[in-house]
Amino acid sequence: QHLEGFAVLSRNEHELPEAQRNLQRQGRRDLLVALKTLVSDGISSGHFRVVDPTISALSIFGMCNWTIEWFREDSRLTKEQTADSIAELALNMVLRPTANGETAQTGVKSWFAVLRDDLAHLEKAVTALEQKQN
Repeated sequence: QHLEGFAVLSRNEHELPEAQRNLQRQGRRDLLVALKTLVSDGISSGHFRVVDPTISALSIFGMCNWTIEWFREDSRLTKEQTADSIAELALNMVLRPTANGETAQTGVKSWFAVLRDDLAHLEKAVTALEQKQN
């Protein structure tokens, strides 16, 4: 909603008074923690692939933040269409592959993707259980 203000704040954070700089940095850390938690919860529930939550969260954060460099109000797509496209890309980055046509892959390759992901999820769950028992 406030593209210009966000751009100025983002590009000039180091020039802010200390209190505002700390507030900006804390807000950024809080958002990163929220995104990491969301990805971790998605992995735990089996909805997301087994991915590194930090890398995924930073990638999503970067996708969103980079729009200040290239998005223009007179672009081919509206703000809402652009946001929807970015959200779809972010979700597809973490969603588990399925064999029922919900992804671009079809046939045998899709089944292998599901099996690989299931094995990774199972391995993570077994490792967590072993750690709790020790």
